[in-house]
Amino acid sequence: MNCYLNVVNMKNYLFSGYIKKIHLTSTIGELNIYSGHTPLLATIQYGPLTIVTKEEKKIYVYLSQGILEVQPNIINILSEQAILGSQLNKKKILKKKKIIEKNLVMCNSYQKNIDLKTKLKKNILKLKTINIMNAK
Repeated sequence: MNCYLNVVNMKNYLFSGYIKKIHLTSTIGELNIYSGHTPLLATIQYGPLTIVTKEEKKIYVYLSQGILEVQPNIINILSEQAILGSQLNKKKILKKKKIIEKNLVMCNSYQKNIDLKTKLKKNILKLKTINIMNAK
């Protein structure tokens, strides 16, 4: 049995279609959601989303913070930022990560330190999405 998934970011629909399951990280932990799942409303953490379509094709997406709504036959994901794994550029992400790490060493402001660590976390999780996608 399949259910319908909508993945939406602030600008557009990133994915809309029938799926077998999804896997993502929420504030309540790692979640595997299948068709017929108990209704659920959860906050999404930064990290990869794995979508398994009804044709058994895997699609990988990087998600930033957002909301997950699960109904028995429909799943909605509204994310501040959602990027298809195939659109992530590993070289650019590694370059940004290196710059952030350098700035962290020289940082003397508490608030700037927190901001840099958040940016670093996002870049590390984008790399994790790429690594999961390439490990298939």
